[in-house]
Amino acid sequence: MKAWARRVCVAAVALRAVCIPASADADALPGAEADKTPRLALVISTSEYGDHRLSNVSNALNDGRLVAERLVASEFDTVLRENADYESILTEVDDLADRRIRLQKNRRVRPLVVVYFSGHGYRAGDNDFITGSDVNFDSPTESSVSVQWIMSRLASDSTAIIFVDACRSHLAKAIDNEDPLAKAFAPIEDRRERESEQILYPTRNWHARNGMYLFATEPGKAAWNSAKRSPHNSPFAQQIGVELNKPGVPLASQITGIIKGVGTATEEKQAPQPVGSVGTVYLLENEESQEEMQQKWNRARTSATLDDVNRYLDDYPAGPWRSAAIEWLDHNKGESR
Repeated sequence: MKAWARRVCVAAVALRAVCIPASADADALPGAEADKTPRLALVISTSEYGDHRLSNVSNALNDGRLVAERLVASEFDTVLRENADYESILTEVDDLADRRIRLQKNRRVRPLVVVYFSGHGYRAGDNDFITGSDVNFDSPTESSVSVQWIMSRLASDSTAIIFVDACRSHLAKAIDNEDPLAKAFAPIEDRRERESEQILYPTRNWHARNGMYLFATEPGKAAWNSAKRSPHNSPFAQQIGVELNKPGVPLASQITGIIKGVGTATEEKQAPQPVGSVGTVYLLENEESQEEMQQKWNRARTSATLDDVNRYLDDYPAGPWRSAAIEWLDHNKGESR
């Protein structure tokens, strides 16, 4: 199938107006108006691979469409790319990075960026890789995209969350292996070998302050393509879809739900792994989540102290009053987050 992309557009829905009394303090925090946090998403799903040694991933397109649909419903400006090759993945990531840079510069608001990938993946050295439809396993790392590189392109001046619905099996070490893919995409069963590789090649967490990964499985393990409860979707994608239907639930709670749901669907044979932290983020907001952010902002405005303002930025790095908080910190020579 030819690689293609589509932009899924949604009408912008205005946030409920919030009025904040002006402070009598000369150093009171500026900016009574909430900034609408830009929400960008890229969904890549690859089911068909040109390398005859590599099986197709039957549910990958279903997974991508399910997650893209949920992200659109959560007001993300979403690009869906199916059966993309190596160069197309690089192009889409660069385009997404350029979009978030323009938004950040023009609006002084930290964008919220989500990336989801479904297809074949593997682990080599200290990096996790996703594969395009044209991956060449004679030189796999030269024709695959590092997930950590994607994070390095997105996490600066934005809040980035990457969902990786792919295997994290280790590439074969022996170059004389008759079938390199037999080991490349199979879990390493020897516990000592698996543990030694994890020590030698720990997951590199680019921009941990602003970025978070949620891998469908642990290092060295395979990710399921389907389960009894979700024959047409991976259990990871299915559970993401369930959690993205819950408004006002913080990301940390959604991740807990995803981990529990995948464990139940796979009889505890697959365990998603979160890496990094992004503070309190809502992928699907409601009035309660907005009110909670407003309350913390009101406290910061009332006290006008470095600790309270920095605490707001720690808890809500993509919050609607981020630009006002940064303006106050800059004016008072505080630490800008």
